[in-house]
Order: sequence, then C-alpha cells, then structure tokens
Amino acid sequence: MNKGSLCLCIVLGFAASPLRAGQSPLDTVRSSLESKLNSVQQIQAQIGEKIERADPAVQNAVQSIPTVAPSVQAKPELVSDGNRELLLKKIGDFVDHTQYYESLYGRWALGLIIGAAVLALTGAIFSFARQHIVAGIAGLIVTAMISFSNAYPLNALADFYRGLYSQASSLQVDCQLKQPFTVDSYNSAANQLKLLYVAEGQRPGFGNYKIQTRDLQTELQSVKTSYDSVEKAKVAVEALEKGSSTKM
Repeated sequence: MNKGSLCLCIVLGFAASPLRAGQSPLDTVRSSLESKLNSVQQIQAQIGEKIERADPAVQNAVQSIPTVAPSVQAKPELVSDGNRELLLKKIGDFVDHTQYYESLYGRWALGLIIGAAVLALTGAIFSFARQHIVAGIAGLIVTAMISFSNAYPLNALADFYRGLYSQASSLQVDCQLKQPFTVDSYNSAANQLKLLYVAEGQRPGFGNYKIQTRDLQTELQSVKTSYDSVEKAKVAVEALEKGSSTKM
C-alpha cells in the first residue's frame, strides 16, 4: 500500500466515526487527535514517575536519551537524521549490554552446575578409594557452590536479561524499518527505551528471584500504540485540511 492510499484509509476511518452534532469531519478528527495527545501526556507522566522512583544510575542513563518536542501544528514531522542515528545507537548499546549479561549469567549458571557435578563425582571416587579427606573437601566445595547458586539467582538473572534483550531487539528492528521516521515515532521509541532502563533497575539480586519484567511487554506496546494513533490522527488532520484548502 502506497502512502497516498494509506492516508486515504486513515481519513476514511476517522470520517466514518460517529460525528457530534454540528461537527465537521475535520473537527471530529481534531477532537480525536486532542484526546490521543492527552493519553500520550498521561503515559509520559507515568514514565516520569517510574524514573523518579528508580535508582540514580537508571536516572542518569535515562537522562542521556533526549526527546524531541513536536510542533504545535497538527501534522506529522520528520525527525532529523542526527537524532535518529543517536537514538538507534543508544538502542543498539542497550541491546549489546543485555546480550552480554544474558550470556555472562547463563555461562556462570551452567559452569556452576557442571562444576558441582564434576566435584561430586570426584568426591565419590575418592571416597571409594578411601581418600576421605579429599572426598570431604570436594563435598564441602560442592555444598558451597550449591548454596551460592541458591542465594544468588544466576538462572533468574539470565532469564531476566534474555527478556530485556528480546524486547530491545524488537524495538531496534522496529526503528530500523520505520519509514518515515517521525517525531512521534522517535518519542515512542525513546520512551520505550526509558522503560527498558527502568526495568533493568529492578533485576533480581541476592535472595530475590522475582522477575519484574512480566508486564513490560504490555507497557511497551501501550506506548507504541498510543504514539502510533497520534501519528495516524495527525495524518488524517493534514489530509482533511489539504482537502478543505483545495475546495476553497
């Protein structure tokens, strides 16, 4: 579907919505756009509250992600190539960061399992050979390794970063394929990246196996859907305004 057909579909979709008494299709679309902008502002406020409650390290990381203020005109705007490249770099850095830690914790978890199994087998062999001191030392090491893995959730951390990596990779691909890349698309991606940083600040730790990212996908999709609806409404307003000016 080309851009002209897409604009026509969007306009027809808004025009087909119920009209208030005395309202023109353009007024209806403008009202719809205002409502969607209010929803986006509420989402931004909620993200701001999450950031305020986050750790200082998360706040510093989030502050390095600039947002682009949209124009007062109700029409889609293209973001500059410099801002787009900056955002893609920051998303790419987060993807690499989460992939590294997912691999690191996964290797540590696997290494402890294999190491404990090898030491347990070694201890059993020395026990059969009546080398009780060596067997006892191997048994103590195995116990310590198992206790550490129970206290520090390596498997949970690997799963945690695997989930973040999956969400960040999807965001990266979406931004790379997004054409044209508008200000609304930029701010949508920037806010999603901020949520990913906030989520990382809630990672499991000593004695804490709870993974806090179960609702993350829903939150990210809500941000994306809200900004997409704003962009579509702006396209509809622009098309109807052009149609009105042509008739004059």
